[in-house]
Parts: sequence; structure tokens; C-alpha cells
Amino acid sequence: MTPSNLSDTKLQKTFSEERLVRVNSDWVTLNSRKLALLSRQLYLLKAADGDTFLIEPLALDDFFSIPEKDRAQLNLAIDRPPAKDAFQIRWAELMEMTASERVQELSQQRENFEAKLSAVSSPEQKVALASEIAETAFLINRACLSLNKNGDDPQDATLVAETLAITNSVLALIMETPLAVSLFRTFQAKTQSPTLAHVTRVFAMATGFLLYYNRQRQAGLAAKIRIVFPQEYASIYRELLPSLNESWIKADNLIRLPILSRDQIRIQSLGALLHDVGKVTDLDYFDGSAPKDDIKIRMHPITGAGIFLRTYGTNYEDAMYIVGDHHNYLFNPEGYGLTQWERNRSQRTTPAPQCCIADSLATYTSGEALSYFPVEMCALVDVYDALSDPSRQYRKPLSSYQALAFMNETFVKTHKLDPVLFDVFIDYLKTLDSSLSPELGFTPKYQRRR
Repeated sequence: MTPSNLSDTKLQKTFSEERLVRVNSDWVTLNSRKLALLSRQLYLLKAADGDTFLIEPLALDDFFSIPEKDRAQLNLAIDRPPAKDAFQIRWAELMEMTASERVQELSQQRENFEAKLSAVSSPEQKVALASEIAETAFLINRACLSLNKNGDDPQDATLVAETLAITNSVLALIMETPLAVSLFRTFQAKTQSPTLAHVTRVFAMATGFLLYYNRQRQAGLAAKIRIVFPQEYASIYRELLPSLNESWIKADNLIRLPILSRDQIRIQSLGALLHDVGKVTDLDYFDGSAPKDDIKIRMHPITGAGIFLRTYGTNYEDAMYIVGDHHNYLFNPEGYGLTQWERNRSQRTTPAPQCCIADSLATYTSGEALSYFPVEMCALVDVYDALSDPSRQYRKPLSSYQALAFMNETFVKTHKLDPVLFDVFIDYLKTLDSSLSPELGFTPKYQRRR
């Protein structure tokens, strides 16, 4: 058989003793030993020159059983056919149920979770159970929430109560188990669904960060920020809020950090759990090979806030704004979400912002602030998780340090994330990752200036 028998774009199926593959304009023979590794599945083989060939030989496991030096000579990469995502499997099952059946399923799963949780003792077992119930809660909420609802479905109250009960149980677990958030990340690194893994990691990390932040706030964080603000942060806020009078550039005016009640933490954790509930099921999360649909991407927080409001009502506004504005990015032109959309739609004039982080929703929605504490909290966690996601398929996940360095250069220095809260977030991450330098974050800045 000669190369002239082959298409320039495809390697046709043959029954000869050999298979020929073009690599860098040269023809390489896959010998009979490799021929014995044929499988029934089709794979795309990409040559270094960019040409793609459809070939019917190598099962992936068999391909990687070939000695590495032989594979290197072929200079080929395999595009793996996508495995069936656990999200898609479970989603299909939920789509076969009625709304009432889905809510009943959540109630049953929550009861099973509570019973099993009280029967196990190790943190690993507890977190494994919590990861599973968090995934279930997100999926069933996503399946039940819709813009087409009347807003008075009888099962809505049960859905809300069950989801809040699950949120509260996971909150209690993270409060009593210092290793819980790290364990969540470990378990989710092994999941078969990037979608569910991201949602659960953000939920766990945001809850842990809220608890850490609140302890620091009660221990004098605001006073510490006042001490370091003039030297470490004031110049950043002058650029971020250029219309402000110099006399207003003070920590207490620009970074208004609340002390949170247990109920506020629970509601904000709920928002983290459901922050991506507006994403459609076919929207790739981070690194999809298909072209990104910018309209769908920019609409998902708006859709999410709308469907959240239809079911949860106005009693959980902190959560709704987390869902709607976690991509707002301090009203940077690259940001998007509910509040920007509402302002553009109404065309109402908003006052010049007077602070960066608000401690009340009214201050934020009035236009006085660029962000609201729970919104900014979720934005930080969401970006960090997207960068460090261990399941990234098309780009290597970043280490904690690399992710933070990228966030600093791409988000903080370009005024998309608040610098003070970013540093407090780094302090929190240092409690989870001992590889992070003690010189990073807010604490070393305070120690230098006090």
C-alpha cells in the first residue's frame, strides 16, 4: 500500500497488514505489533502539522501502553471522545420526573443524608456525604427552577425548606470540621462532572471563607485595615474611584465590611450553592473545545437570578444577588450580570459610586457602591476555582500560587476585584494550603505596618 492510496485529509480504513499515518509530511508506519491494538471505536489523530485523520485502530489504554519513546516518534495527540458526564446522566433521570417527584426525591435524599451523617465519625465520610447531597440539591433546584413558573407552585416551599436545611447542615459541618473544605476539594477532584465539581467546590469554599472572614471581622479586621490602608491600598482606590474627594479616601468609607449573623451566612452560602443555577445544561463551564456562546454566558447570571426569585421570593435577596452579580466585577466593562442589565434596561441615572464594597444591599442597588460584600466574596471564590479547577481538560490547572498571581494581575490590578478582600481571601487560602508563602495576603501587610 502506498501513500497515494490515501486521502490527504483522512486515513481510510483498510484491511492491510499495516496502517500509514502522515506526520509532518512524512509517512510513518504503524507496524503489525501496533496493529494488534485495534479497537472498534473511532479516534481523531492530530498530526503536528495540524492535519487531522480519522483512524480506527487505537483504544486509548492500548495507545498509552505503547512505550513512550515510540509514541513520541509518531508525534501524535489523541482527542478523546467525551465521556458521558455524571451531570448529564443525573439530569436525564430528573427530566423523567415531575416537579413534585423531584422535590420528594430531595426530601428523601436529605433525610438519608442526615441519618448517615449521624452514623459516621470520620471527617472524610462526613464530607463525602455532604458533597453528594450538595450536588443533589443543586441538580434538583436547577431542574425545578424555571422562568415559566407561576411562582406559587405548591412544592416550592418544600424545595426551599429542604435546600436551606441542606445548606445549614453543610455549614455546621464546615464549622466543626477544620479539614472539611480541603476534603471537599479533594473529593470533587475525582468527580466525573466538571459542572457539579465546580458548584460543590465553590459552595464549600465560599462557606468556609464566610466563616473565616466573620471570625476575623469580629477580631478587629476593620481596625487593622485602617492601619494599613494609607500605605498599602489608598492609591489603588484612588484609581478605582477617581471622582472621589481625597478626604473621602479612607478605609471605613470605601470598604464597608459587615459582621454577619448565622442566618446571613446561611443565606449567602445558599447563593454560593446556586450561583450557577442559570447556566443551561449545554453551556460548557470553563474550557470547552466548542466556540463559546457569549450571549448565553452573559445571560446566565440574569437568568439565574430570575428563576431563583420565582421560587425563593424576596426573603433571600443576598443569595439572589450572588446568583445575579457574581460576574459583575466592580462594574468593569468586561463584567456582566443582573444589576448592569437592569441599569441598561431602565436607562436610569445612577450616582457616582462612593465606596467599593457595601455592607448593605440597599447601598449597592442604589449605585453608591461598586459591589456588595456577599457578591464580591462569591466572585473571588468563583474565579479562583475556575483557575485552579483540577478537572480542566484543555489547559493545565494552576497551582494555588499561580491562580492567585493570575487573579492579581488580571483581576485586581485591572479593577475587577476588590484588593482588600482579595488579600483577606489569600489569608483564608493559607489555612487550606501550606504551600502558599506566608508573605502573601493581608496579614503580612498588617504586621509590617502596625
